[in-house]
Amino acid sequence: MGLRKAHQKRQSMGSDKSTEESQRSDAEIADDILKRVAEAQRLVGHNEYFVELMRILAASLQVDHAMVAEVLPDQHTATTKALVSYGKPVANFTYNLDGSPCEQVLDRDHCAFPNEVCERFPRDEVLQEIQAQSYLGVPMFDQAGFRLGLIALLHSEPRKFSQFEQGLVAIIAALAGAELAQSHSYSELKESRRRLETLIDNLPGVAYRCKNDEYWTMEFISSGVSALTGYTAKDFLGNRTLSWMDIIYPPDRSLVDKRVETKKERQKPFQLSYRIIRKDGQVRWVWEQGQAVSGTDQSYGYLEGFITDITERQEQRDKITKIAFTDTLTGLPNRAALLSHLHYNANEPEANKEAMYVAIIDVVNFRRINDEWGIHLGDEVLKQLADRISESMRANEYCARLSADEFVLVVHNTETDEPIEAVLERVLSCAKNPIRADHIEVQIALRAGVVHTSMIDTTNELLQSASTALHQAKLNGQQVCVFSQKLAAQLQQHRHRTDRFMRALAQHELTIYFQPQIDLRTNQLIGAEVLCRWIDDELGMVPPDEFIAIAAEQGVLNQLGEQVMGLACDYLRQWQESYAQVVKISVNLAVQQLDSHELVEKLVQFRGELPQQLITLEITESALMTDPEQAMRMIHELRQSGFRFAVDDFGTGYSSLAYLQSFEVDILKIDMSFVHKMIDDGSSAAIVSTIIAMAQTLGMKTIAEGVETEAQAEALLEAGCTSAQGYFFAKPMPADEFAKQWLSHLNAN
Repeated sequence: MGLRKAHQKRQSMGSDKSTEESQRSDAEIADDILKRVAEAQRLVGHNEYFVELMRILAASLQVDHAMVAEVLPDQHTATTKALVSYGKPVANFTYNLDGSPCEQVLDRDHCAFPNEVCERFPRDEVLQEIQAQSYLGVPMFDQAGFRLGLIALLHSEPRKFSQFEQGLVAIIAALAGAELAQSHSYSELKESRRRLETLIDNLPGVAYRCKNDEYWTMEFISSGVSALTGYTAKDFLGNRTLSWMDIIYPPDRSLVDKRVETKKERQKPFQLSYRIIRKDGQVRWVWEQGQAVSGTDQSYGYLEGFITDITERQEQRDKITKIAFTDTLTGLPNRAALLSHLHYNANEPEANKEAMYVAIIDVVNFRRINDEWGIHLGDEVLKQLADRISESMRANEYCARLSADEFVLVVHNTETDEPIEAVLERVLSCAKNPIRADHIEVQIALRAGVVHTSMIDTTNELLQSASTALHQAKLNGQQVCVFSQKLAAQLQQHRHRTDRFMRALAQHELTIYFQPQIDLRTNQLIGAEVLCRWIDDELGMVPPDEFIAIAAEQGVLNQLGEQVMGLACDYLRQWQESYAQVVKISVNLAVQQLDSHELVEKLVQFRGELPQQLITLEITESALMTDPEQAMRMIHELRQSGFRFAVDDFGTGYSSLAYLQSFEVDILKIDMSFVHKMIDDGSSAAIVSTIIAMAQTLGMKTIAEGVETEAQAEALLEAGCTSAQGYFFAKPMPADEFAKQWLSHLNAN
C-alpha cells in the first residue's frame, strides 16, 4: 500500500514539530483550515478534492496520516477515496472493517483513541503496518442520515484530539460527505433510462424531463419534488399549476436561463447552482445537472436532468467564503474581496462595463497613534473608523480595507448628481469628531487619492493610480487629490528618474563633493562637509532633494549612506598618503540609518585605520526628534566608537534643551535660514546669538551654514561663532578640485 515505505522515511526524518507550529492557537488553526478549504472548492467534482481535504487536515492538525473512506455495500469493507501519508497521497485500497477502529466509528458518532491503538486492534493490518499510536474517526452522512463512510486521522505518536479538533474534522466530514453523496447521485443519473425510472423516486432530489420551449413544459418529474419544493409532481406536469421557472428565486432567473442556453448552444451538459422558493416561502439552494436531448426531428426537443438540495453545503461554503473575503479586524471586505470586486467589472464586455471612481483613503500620521498609545488602541481606532465609513456610505458605494490604515472606496454609477468631491467630503467628514477608545480621545484626519476607471485599463493600475494621487495629496498637504493626465505624466517622469537612480546606485555611479569649512578668525580651512551628487548622462546634475526623496521611497537610504561613507573614507586614505595634513570631514546620516543594528559596525569598518575623531556624523534636528530615545542610544554607541556628532539645521526641529543635553553632541550647525536673515531681521539675529550662547554653555562648537556675504561672516564672528561654510567661501566641489585648491594650500602654509 505504500504506507510502510512512507513510515520508514518518516522515521528517518524524525517527527519533531516546530515550536511555531505547536504554539498556533485554535483560532489560527481554524482560520487556516477554512481558508484552505475555501480554496479547495475549485476541485469539487474531482477526485483531487478529497485528496486536498486530507492534505489540509493532516497539515493543519499535524498528523501523519489522513484518510477518507467509503463503506462498501457489504458493510464489512471500505475503500479509500483519498489517503495522505506524511504529506503525500497514497494509492487507494480496500480494507476490512472487522476488528478495526473504523468499524466502531460506523457504530457511533466519533471515535478517538489517544494512545496504544495498535494494541487495542491487533487484527487491523493498516494500523500494524504504519505502527499508529493514536486515532480519530468521524463518520460521513448523506442527507438522509445514512453513513457513507468516515474520515480517519492516524498519528505515529500518542496524541489527544481536543473537542475543537474533533469539531473541525466533523466540518470537513460534512463537506466530504456532501461531495460523496453528490458523486453518487451523479453516477446514478448516468444509468440507463429504464433503471433511472425504476429507482429515481428513491433518490434524494428530483429527476425531470421537460420540453425545450419558452416555458420548460414539464413532461416528467420525480416524486422527490415534494420534499424539495413542497409542491407535488402533478403541480408541475404539463405546467398545470406552475412552471419550474416560476419557483426560481427572481434574481437568479436570468442567470439560469442564460447558462442553460449557452451550454445548449455549445452542445454541452450544464451544471449550475441557484435558489428556489418553496411552497412555504422558504428559500433553498439547489444544484442542477442536465443536458439538452434531441427530439424526433434531431433538434434539441427536451431538457433532462437532476436537481438536489445543497442548502447546507452552500451555507458552509458561504461561511468559508465570508472568512476568506472579510477583514478580521474591521469586518469590511478585505483586499482579496476588493480585487475580486474590481476584476469582475474589468472582465465585463466593454458595453457592460460600469464607470466607477476608486479612492484610497488613509489616516494621517496613523503610525503616531500606534507609537504613542500602542497597537491595541490603533486597532480600536481602525474598527471604529470602519464603522463610521460604512455608516456614511450610500447604496452605490463599496468599501474594503486594503492594508494597515488604508481603505478603498469604490463609487459606482458615477453619473449621479453628487460629484466625487462631494462624495469624498461626505465620507471623509466621518473623522471630524474624535474617536474614543480605552478612555482616550483620539482626533484623526483622513485624506484620499481618487481615480476614474475611464483613465485606467487594469485593476492593478487603478489601485496604483489612486495610490499615486494619495501620495500627491500628502506632498501637497491636500485632503483629496484626483488622478489626472498631468499627474500621470509626472508619475511616468518620476518612474523614469527612479529607474535611473536605482541603476546608478547599483552600479556605484554616484559621487561626492566637498564644501570647505572655514575658521572665521584666520580664514583657514578646518574641515569639509561631504555632499552626495548624482550626475546622470541624460538628466544632468539632479538636485539632491529629488534623488534623496527617491532613495527614501525605495527604502535604500541605508545603501546610499554606506556608499557615501565608503567614498569619503577612500578619499581620506588617498589624501593621507599625499599630504602631511588632512582635515576633518562631516558626513550626513539619514534618520533611517539610526534604526539599523549594523550601523556602528559598518561605519567602523569603513573608517578602518583612519584616526578616530577625524569623521563627524551629521543628522538634522528634525530627524533626531523622530525617535529621540533611539537616537540617543545610537549617538552614544557611535561616540564610544570614536565618531563626533553634529546637529544639522539647528533651530528648525523644535528639540528641547533637555534632549540636547542628553544627545552628547559636539557641534551645532546653525541653519542657513537664520544666517540669511540675520543682517536685516532682528529676530533671526537674536536666534543666532541664542544658539551660539547655548552651545558655549553646553560646551559645544557652532558652525554657521549658508554664509553668502562678508557682512554675515563678520556678524557671526562678533556673536561668538568661529566656524562657517557657504558660497562666500566656496561652493561644493569634486574631490580632486578640493584637494588641489584647499588641501595643497593648507599643506603649503
